Amino acid sequence: MAVVGTNSWNAIAYGNGKYVAVGSSGYVTTSTDGINWTTPKQIAGSSYTWNGIIYANGKFVACGQHSYIAVSTNGTNWTTYKVDSSATYNWADIAYGNSKFVVVGSSGRISTSSNGTTWTTPNWFDSSHNLLSIAYGNGKFVTMGNGSTYIGVSTNGTTWSKYAVPSGMIIGYGMAFGNGKFVCSGSKGCIFASNDGQTWTKFTTDVDGTWNDVIYNDEMFIAVGRSWNDSYSKYVNTITTSIDGETWTSAVVAKDENGGIITTVPSGIIAVPAK
Repeated sequence: MAVVGTNSWNAIAYGNGKYVAVGSSGYVTTSTDGINWTTPKQIAGSSYTWNGIIYANGKFVACGQHSYIAVSTNGTNWTTYKVDSSATYNWADIAYGNSKFVVVGSSGRISTSSNGTTWTTPNWFDSSHNLLSIAYGNGKFVTMGNGSTYIGVSTNGTTWSKYAVPSGMIIGYGMAFGNGKFVCSGSKGCIFASNDGQTWTKFTTDVDGTWNDVIYNDEMFIAVGRSWNDSYSKYVNTITTSIDGETWTSAVVAKDENGGIITTVPSGIIAVPAK
């Protein structure tokens, strides 16, 4: 792991030969190799936190607090937009598919854009819960929220169908699509997978903690989280991987560049696979 700045990093995307990470207080950093990172700077002077980022259609698009969207072709020069000029609600995650960007956030809000700069008036999927994650695959968008009793599925990002959350499924904080299926991170060591976003199967890992996020890197799923480790008698950060989203490797403990165990989630940490 590399220490980059002093703020928290919430999301990362890769495109145009560059990694771009965004986080708290409006900061962004870039890297061409995932190891050496530029000095963090605020996007267009904004101090609002950025929660999600994606690279699609030739541009990086980030979403964050107070309905802000930021767009860049190179990850360095950014232009900010506001979906709702008077809003104070937050966007949590962003996806791209079917020639459309879709953001989800507070009180079940959803907005779409064909270019990342002009956005539709937000509609509400489930106004009583915040939407935390969204992914696109198999011709459809799938979104989930914290404490929501519904999973949303849509082919166009505008019209959504609701499906009941399966019994025992604790909604996770991150979702990804790869290898023909959606994968959602969860708590109590559980990870969920679905081919269509409607019917989900629970898979367990060898830890009992929370998996905070999951990505797909064109080869495998990678989940990151935090759990109790008996060997160290403390909570540690953990990583597990899977080719198919169903069978997961034994969780490994995340370490810093000096081989030290990371027992808390420090600010400014970015993880890259050890070579």
